[in-house]
Amino acid sequence: MERGQAVESPGARSSPNLGGAGTTVAAAALTGALHFRRAVQGRPMIDLLLDLSNIVGGFLLAIGLLALIPSVGEPLARGADRLGPFGWIVGVVALVCGGYFLIVHAINGPHIFHFEIVGIITGLLLLWGRLQAGRLARTGEPPRSSSRGAGLIVAIYGIIAIIVGFEGLVTPN
Repeated sequence: MERGQAVESPGARSSPNLGGAGTTVAAAALTGALHFRRAVQGRPMIDLLLDLSNIVGGFLLAIGLLALIPSVGEPLARGADRLGPFGWIVGVVALVCGGYFLIVHAINGPHIFHFEIVGIITGLLLLWGRLQAGRLARTGEPPRSSSRGAGLIVAIYGIIAIIVGFEGLVTPN
């Protein structure tokens, strides 16, 4: 027997999907993997993107408060500094995924979930600086995450987005 040649299992049943008799264990495993891949594609992946964008976006928004945590605040702030330039990508993903689910659930039901509302708000907050680029050149910086003032509201919302993102990871559809 040559390498790469399929071995038939003595009790293997033929499958009409794979061309009749001669179905092998390897082909059946491949078919199962393809069915699993089709089941994972589409909605579950976009669910995961929404949840992860809520978590990462919430982290970027909440860093003003998270940096105050003793002994872990400084490494978290360094991590946020490294992720900061990519915040707009997280914002676009959160906005697109949240908008997609808002439209789907508004049309098909069952109802609009808080995950998509939080995702849309997270995306808008992360993209706000880019959306207002011309105006900010004249008036100054947008409110950033901090421990006081308007930045405190952004930071508290970031913590809420992190919690909602983790909730979305463990909530079944």
